[in-house]
Amino acid sequence: MLFAVFLLLISGSIHQSLQVSVSAKCCPEELKVEETGNFQLDCVRDENRRLQVWSNFYGFLQDDAEGECIDSDGKNVSIYQVNNSSIVSKAPYSGEIFPKCCPLNYAYDNNSHSCSKTKNISQDFLKSQVVQVGLPHNCRTITDETFTSLQDADLWIEKRQPGRYCLDMDVGGKYVIRECHKGMEVCKKKRCFKKCCPDGQSYVAGAHCRDTYEYGLKLRSQPYSEYIRDIDDDYGIIYGAGCTAVGLLVSNTINYTIEKNSSFTYFSTYKQRFFEHNVTNLRTYCLEHGNKRNVSGYSIFQCQKSDELANKFLYTLWAKAISCICLLLTILIYFYLGEVKSSFGKILLSYCIAMICLMITLIVTQWFPSHDQCKIRAYLIVLFSMACYTWINVMSLDIWWTFGTPKRTIGSDQRRKDLKKFLLYLLYGWGAPLCHNLMILVLAYSEILPYIIHPYMGQFKCFFENRAGNYARVFWLILPQLIIQIINTVLFIRTIVYCIKVKSEMIRMNDSSRISKVAADKEKLGLIVKLAVIMGVVWILETTSAFFPDLKDGQFTMILEIIIDNIICLQGLFIFLIFICKRKTYNHLLIKLGLGMRRLSNSTSMTQSSQLISNYPIGKKRAALNTNDGKM
Repeated sequence: MLFAVFLLLISGSIHQSLQVSVSAKCCPEELKVEETGNFQLDCVRDENRRLQVWSNFYGFLQDDAEGECIDSDGKNVSIYQVNNSSIVSKAPYSGEIFPKCCPLNYAYDNNSHSCSKTKNISQDFLKSQVVQVGLPHNCRTITDETFTSLQDADLWIEKRQPGRYCLDMDVGGKYVIRECHKGMEVCKKKRCFKKCCPDGQSYVAGAHCRDTYEYGLKLRSQPYSEYIRDIDDDYGIIYGAGCTAVGLLVSNTINYTIEKNSSFTYFSTYKQRFFEHNVTNLRTYCLEHGNKRNVSGYSIFQCQKSDELANKFLYTLWAKAISCICLLLTILIYFYLGEVKSSFGKILLSYCIAMICLMITLIVTQWFPSHDQCKIRAYLIVLFSMACYTWINVMSLDIWWTFGTPKRTIGSDQRRKDLKKFLLYLLYGWGAPLCHNLMILVLAYSEILPYIIHPYMGQFKCFFENRAGNYARVFWLILPQLIIQIINTVLFIRTIVYCIKVKSEMIRMNDSSRISKVAADKEKLGLIVKLAVIMGVVWILETTSAFFPDLKDGQFTMILEIIIDNIICLQGLFIFLIFICKRKTYNHLLIKLGLGMRRLSNSTSMTQSSQLISNYPIGKKRAALNTNDGKM
C-alpha cells in the first residue's frame, strides 16, 4: 500500500508537458524486458535503444514488487501486471510514442551532429513516456533546425508529416528538430557529407551496418578533419552510401580533399591523376564510425564496389547477349512457321517477351548505372521476373486443361473459345505481376510493415536492398515464385497421371486417332516440364544468393557466384534449345524454305498411307495393298 502511494507521489511531480500517466519501468534504466519460460520476466541489455521507456522509477522487478510496470522488449512496449517477477497479465501500450533524436539521457550536439551523454538532462519536452529513438533507416538526407522555444518547435511540427522528424534538446539548452528527406534536394542549398550507414548505425565486424549508440556524424578532431575545406560551415548528412565493399583511406598514402561544394577529389595511383566526384555520386567515399582493419573511431572510406560490379557485368554480359539473340530467334521462327496462331504458340511468345524484357532491363541497368532511374529499373526487374514465372504457370494450366478436355469442337465456336481462354491467360500472365508490383510500390512508400519484411527498393541498389535482418526479397519475390513452382509441380503430376491412364484406355480400345493426339500433347508437356525444371534450378540459385548474400569472400566463392550468374542469365539459350532445336521444327523449316521438300513429302505420304492402312480392317488392307501393287 505504501509503495503504491509512493508511485502516485512520483507521478504527480512530473512536468505538465507530459500528458500521460507515468508508470514505473520494469527494468533498470539501460535494460529492456525479456519474457522467459513459465511467464517470468527478466532484464537484459538493450543493444540498440531504438524503443525506450522513460520513468522516474526504474527497476520495478528488482524489488520483487506486486503491481503494474511498463517496458519495451526492443520491438514493442507492453504494460505488465506482475507478482514477484511473474506475469499476471499483459496489455500492449496504446499511447503516443514520442520521436526523440537521441537515446534517453543523451542530448544532441549541433556542432558535431551527434549525440552526447549528459547528466541531469531535462525531460520536460517529452509528450509521452515511450520514445522512438532516431529516424527511419530509409532517409537519404537529414537536416537540422534549431529553435529557442518549445512553442516554436511545435509550430514547425504541425506543418510536417509524422514519422519524418525527431525532436530533442541540444547541449546548449535549445530545441533541435532533425528532418528526414528521401531526396537529395537539400544538398543543392547547403553542403552535404556522406555517411556509410543509416542513422544510428555503424560498421561492426567489417563493412556491416548494425545498430549502435552512435547517432549523427563527427567532423572535428577526426583523422580526416584536416582534409575537409571550411569545416565550420553548416551541413546536411547523406545516409547510406550503399557500399558493400570499402577500403580505408589512409592520409599519408592517398591525397584526397572534400571540397567546399561537397565534391570529393582524390588522386588515383593507378591512373596517376586526380578525379573529382560530385556529391550526388554516392559510391565514392563515406564517413563512418566503427572498426575496420584495427582502426577504431571515425574514419573515411572509399567504395570499392564499382570495379567489382564492372567485372561481374563483363562476365555475365555475354550470357545476357546470347539469351537476347536466342529469344529473338525463337520469336521470329515461331512467327515464320505460323506457330503463334495456336494457343500454345501465343503463350510461348508471351513468355519470350517477358524474358527478353528482363534481360534488356538488366543490361541497361548495369551498362548505365544511373541512380536517378534506379527505382524504375528495380520495379521493372521485379515485374518481368514475376511475369516469366506466371507465363510458365499459364503453360502448365494450358497443358493440364488440354489433357483434361476430352473433346474439342471444330470451327468458329472453338476459335472464339480459344480466344476467350487466351485473353484470360493474358490477364493473369501480365495482370498478376503488375498487381504484385503495385502492391510492393504502395507498401514501400507507406512504411506500415515491420522492418524485417519492409521492401526497400532502388535506394542504394536497383533491386531489393540487401540489408541486415531484412528479408523482403525472400518474402516478396522468392516466396511467390515458390508458390508458383509448387502449383506447376502439382499440375504436372496430375497431367502425367491422367495421360498414362487415358493412353492405356485408348490402346485397349485401339483408338489410333486419339493416340496420335495424345502423343502430340505429350510432346508439349515434355517441353514445358523441361522449361519448368530449368526455372526451378534458377529459383534454387536465386534463393541461395538471397539467403547467403555474403558468400563473396575468397577466390572459390567468387568463381562460384560468376558461374551461378551465368547459368541464370542463359535462360534464353535454354528456351531456344528446348523449343526450336528439335527435328519437328527443323523439318518444318526445310519445308517452309523449300529445301528437301520432295524427300519430306514422300516420307510424309508414306507415313500417312501406312497410318491409313493400319486403320482398315484386314480384308480392306489386302485390297489396298493389291491396288497399290497394280499401280506400281
